[in-house]
Amino acid sequence: MAWSILHNGPGMKSINKELFMIMCGQKPDLTTFDLNNFLENDLAEKLAKVVRCSTTEELTELKNSLGDWICDCGVPNIFTAFMSDLPTIYWQLVTHFIYHRVASIIQQFTSGLNSCGRLWEVVLNNWKAFLPLFTNTRGALTRNEVRDLFDIVWSSTGSNRRDLEEETIFLWECWLMSIQDSVPPLGFQQKCKVEFYDQEEPTRRIPYASTCALTLYLPRGVSEEEDFKELMFLAINGSLGFGKKAMEHSQRTKRRKIAAKVAEHFRLVSQQNEFEEQHFNLESTYNEPLEDSAYHDCVEDVTENVENEYPTDVFYDALDNDIFYDGFENGMADNTSDFDLDSECSDSEHAASDTR
Repeated sequence: MAWSILHNGPGMKSINKELFMIMCGQKPDLTTFDLNNFLENDLAEKLAKVVRCSTTEELTELKNSLGDWICDCGVPNIFTAFMSDLPTIYWQLVTHFIYHRVASIIQQFTSGLNSCGRLWEVVLNNWKAFLPLFTNTRGALTRNEVRDLFDIVWSSTGSNRRDLEEETIFLWECWLMSIQDSVPPLGFQQKCKVEFYDQEEPTRRIPYASTCALTLYLPRGVSEEEDFKELMFLAINGSLGFGKKAMEHSQRTKRRKIAAKVAEHFRLVSQQNEFEEQHFNLESTYNEPLEDSAYHDCVEDVTENVENEYPTDVFYDALDNDIFYDGFENGMADNTSDFDLDSECSDSEHAASDTR
């Protein structure tokens, strides 16, 4: 890091601003500190409770419920504190968790910088000048700043495609005014590009991006602002990178995973001409037919922890329970109540599954 800075490198630009000021011996205002910076939900809730304390009764309750915890954080005067002491106590708590708790790591970092020309001592004496090198000082992007990040790959001037592309870019700039974002702390390695594609009736392709090539692909000829907004938000919200955890915990996704693995297994079996050797039945380990309730219990047992298992484990658990017998015998046509992809999965999920 020190060599990078000394040779006109970009710096790290990722240290929290308040933490950097404390590292430099300053005393920042922590009343506006964003508690979302803490990954521990329990910690953020406890600190928020200190912030919300506004009456003597609430202070007494705070001492009773969190007094020992606050004392363990290096603030022993909590039990004799008054309302006027709460801002100082809150400052000490936040400082404890962002600085003192990781002081040994910070000391290694600053010692490393000092090993290269006593750089950290220079930073201490000129901390304001080094703020842009160690912290992310970028604000929210404006429409013009976003537009300047991109080179637009236009079609030939005067062509019909160029007219359609200009309509799309106009709506894209309108959409930019309704959102807020920021550039990554280290920026981009190259300028981003906007390219276009044609919609093919009767399908409707949503916008997409290449994160490797830093290219955004937009549809030509979208003439209505609401249609463009719908496409953009559908593309963002439908991406596997957004809301993936919630999807993983849905029963619909669990069923789709198992059904997709079953279909893949059948394809391989068919290729190897071994279909007739597969014996699937609905008999229990005691060779007794499963009742309907027992059948659904098997399904629930298989899908209960599917998000924590490897896909192959999920599939073979299903086979061990023999819960797909009817679907195999009838070409997956007559037993779709629990694995009906068309009724329970959206088109975008089908597309994502086909892609995988």
